[in-house]
Amino acid sequence: MNRLRSEALLRTPESNPNQNASYRITIFEDNDGDVMLLREALNAAGIDSEVRVFSDGEAALCYIEGGSSVPHIIIMDMHLPKADGIAILQAVRRSPVLSEVPVVVLSSSVSSPEVELLRSYGIAEYIMKPSDLDEFMAIGVTVRNLLDPTTPLARSS
Repeated sequence: MNRLRSEALLRTPESNPNQNASYRITIFEDNDGDVMLLREALNAAGIDSEVRVFSDGEAALCYIEGGSSVPHIIIMDMHLPKADGIAILQAVRRSPVLSEVPVVVLSSSVSSPEVELLRSYGIAEYIMKPSDLDEFMAIGVTVRNLLDPTTPLARSS
């Protein structure tokens, strides 16, 4: 194993202590403020979850290649340091254990070609990075819909 890969594996992702949570959610996001808002949105939507956060593309790729823990959903920023979002999404789709996991993409870009490319990889949802708190909180409801579309919360918008 090369030195760079082993260093990435030694880094422990940020995680919350709720090991008995109903859902496992993996977030690939380098902005601490966005991570905090995503956690708040998930909590506000009533999602009982264990959240793992990987703050750069290299750590995300090591996690994907390790195939140890399968989340119920992946939320990812397209613009991470150390690896391109497309490369990360391709790795998820090639992974025997992660290929069927729904992926929610957050991006500051609204380029139609980029959105179409992402959709060709079977993403569950494309969300432009919100600019205000209410829009961020709505991400929790979107994730809830994807995790369990039968809940009353999922139908209220």
